[in-house]
Amino acid sequence: MSRKMSPEREREYEELHAFLDFISTHVSGIDPADPIHPTNVSKRIVAEFGKSKALEGLKQAVNDTVEGLGDKPANFIRAWTPLFERAGSLRFLRCGVAMAARIGASLSAGTSELKPSTT
Repeated sequence: MSRKMSPEREREYEELHAFLDFISTHVSGIDPADPIHPTNVSKRIVAEFGKSKALEGLKQAVNDTVEGLGDKPANFIRAWTPLFERAGSLRFLRCGVAMAARIGASLSAGTSELKPSTT
């Protein structure tokens, strides 16, 4: 049996999970009933490895998702920002800001490719 996570880690898990669920459903168009939808994958990972280990994978999945959206134009990010705000998640906004900053850095460096995050 895995150890109980701290309230902060529980909150982080919930916020990251909500972000990934939102992007997967509304941006990527994955049906929530599909076994590959992150919500369903997450349930299997939690059951097999525990929530603490699932959180580590979730962090990587969110990072990969943000990087994967890096080829989207700035107006794409602006269009989704109000939806993130209505979803009520500060994590959504932080991920959006990080994504926009990385895209902006790539554009100012004169490249159309998003550079991997070093953070």
